[in-house]
Amino acid sequence: MLRVAGDDEQGKPIELEVASLTQLSRAAALGDAIADATRDVDMVLFALETVGWVLLREVPLGDVVVRRGVVGPGGIFAIAPRPGRWSVEDLVAVDADAAALAGALQLPREDVGALVVLRGSAQGPHSWHHEGIDGVVIGENMLLEWLMSLPPRLGEDTLRRLGRDLDAEGDRVRRPPPVMRPHQG
Repeated sequence: MLRVAGDDEQGKPIELEVASLTQLSRAAALGDAIADATRDVDMVLFALETVGWVLLREVPLGDVVVRRGVVGPGGIFAIAPRPGRWSVEDLVAVDADAAALAGALQLPREDVGALVVLRGSAQGPHSWHHEGIDGVVIGENMLLEWLMSLPPRLGEDTLRRLGRDLDAEGDRVRRPPPVMRPHQG
């Protein structure tokens, strides 16, 4: 048995026992695939900022770090990017993020959605319900269209208040990185 230390989905330290280097290699590959999915989904989410949505990245809320989320006219959502496949554990984790967001914003839990977004997929939204946990699984290629199609639920005053609440203790609301252009000269 090999012992490996790291962080779980919530950023808490964990220790894993792995039976072999092959198992460790598979875990590392999954971590890399999730990082790639997160990067690709972020690019889709950045596009929402041009139409009044705010991207949340690595927002610490008590014992939970909300990895990804969006706040916009169509609602508030915690997001878990995944590399084309997902598990019930992913839904449980993003539901915990949604609950933390709801608590921090003093909103009823049902006002904050939980999304698992599949990298490179054109899968339409599919609702899932598992042991009291509700969420939506959707493909990355459908995410922007789906979020934009939601009827407005939050007015401009509410969106401003939520943005202030989330940014009250530092730079929790992340803006897209600047586009770097090669020097022409």
